[in-house]
Amino acid sequence: MEDSIPVAVVVIDTVHRVILDSVTLDALKNSQEFYDSAFKDLQGSFMCFATLISILIALLVAITVAIVYINFSVVIAKYKEELKQEKEQEKESFKSIMATEFSTEIEKIKTNSYFIDTRDMQTYRTVKIGSQVWMAENLNYCGENDSIGTYYNDSHVNGKKYGRLYTWEQVKKACPNGWHLPTNEEWQNLISFVGGNNIAGEKLKSKFDWKNSGTDEFFFSALPGGLYFSPKSKFICIGEKGVWWSTTEINDTKIFSRGIDCNGNYVFEGDEPKNNLLSIRCIKD
Repeated sequence: MEDSIPVAVVVIDTVHRVILDSVTLDALKNSQEFYDSAFKDLQGSFMCFATLISILIALLVAITVAIVYINFSVVIAKYKEELKQEKEQEKESFKSIMATEFSTEIEKIKTNSYFIDTRDMQTYRTVKIGSQVWMAENLNYCGENDSIGTYYNDSHVNGKKYGRLYTWEQVKKACPNGWHLPTNEEWQNLISFVGGNNIAGEKLKSKFDWKNSGTDEFFFSALPGGLYFSPKSKFICIGEKGVWWSTTEINDTKIFSRGIDCNGNYVFEGDEPKNNLLSIRCIKD
């Protein structure tokens, strides 16, 4: 009887241990399943969160693209409108310029007339400025047998555009009948009428052929024919300066002249050696 008690105790302990191990194993299994389930749930939540973030990013990109497109469309529309306005302004400006040029040419036709030099049948445009009538071109008379005047650098091309250059002795017989070489006073009367020495150059210069052209407001069309400078024995300043004789003597060797420079709006008074060669503008008697 006493021997059977320990056996029973061992059996009970063994059964207890088996039951305990079984319960622990089930608990462990249940715990693992719980963690697996929780991980899967967490993984699913993360995937949902990642998907939501992707959707939000895509939405932000779409909104940004839409804003950029709208702004770009606004900029393009504004540019087209500005371009349209600019073209309209250019069109109106061109119309205005053409209208001004046309009216200027009409006025030029009304103001100008023409004179034929019967000595060589050359025609000169003339213009009335104030009470004076001037030739609106440089004289190009060569005399009998090409005896007076010369072309700048002996070039006929220059002569056709700028006329001839003459010495003081040659100018005395250069102007045709009914016309004469202006005095220094007559030059000054012209200059004063068009606004004075400081601005007359711009108003008397032609619109072409100068490096800095004038307005030719009175259709005098002064040209930069240059000159022959005798102290250095060379032609100078074509395209830059026009210098014209007067009849007024300073002394035995020098004469008053009037000139216009390409770099200024003024008319200057010069003292020219009599053997220089200058242009001529004749004035009507």
